[in-house]
Amino acid sequence: MPYLAKFYLYARRGRPDVHHQTQADSSGSTLGGAGGGGSGATTTSTLEHQRHQTSLGRSSSLAAGGVGNDDIVTMRALCLTEPDRAEHPLELQEDFGELCRSEYVEIFDRTEISVRFSGNLLRVRGHDGDDVPEATAVTTTGSVIASGLVDDGVPIVFRPFSDNRQTFTLRRRNDKNPYPKGRVTFYTGVGRTLYEAKVDLTKFL
Repeated sequence: MPYLAKFYLYARRGRPDVHHQTQADSSGSTLGGAGGGGSGATTTSTLEHQRHQTSLGRSSSLAAGGVGNDDIVTMRALCLTEPDRAEHPLELQEDFGELCRSEYVEIFDRTEISVRFSGNLLRVRGHDGDDVPEATAVTTTGSVIASGLVDDGVPIVFRPFSDNRQTFTLRRRNDKNPYPKGRVTFYTGVGRTLYEAKVDLTKFL
């Protein structure tokens, strides 16, 4: 039996924050989100280690001529069967702004939802600023995973009554084009488009 769900897109300037991303990942609302009693907060030492590794990654990326933080946008997608969950999402506590939301679409439980970006939007790795190769950025999820680009390439595994949250890191595809505009398409493995939105990230860059 399919469920009725809506997509919600949020964005903010800069790379994903490790602390906030850990909160999102451990909130019990992604990929079905059910967890046992041991799914509590990450330890302080682990968080400090993650922040340190992220800092090192950013420094090395910039030293090698990588993409600066001001040239990056973090996008979050939620797929909700309960609209009231969108009234006070985690994103509004993390300085995200809402971009758009879909009408209701029918989705089956455990459907794998992939995402494609087009126009002047290019997906990058979450922490080092390297471009996702074109061959994997616009093809199947399996190609992305096979290349090891799992930060932004893992599909959303839809579960009803959960947030089904996913994070994407984006920059301009063409640096000579100052307008970061394009389309975001959510689709299933059988090529069925669930939601396609035109987005303009100009105010975030």
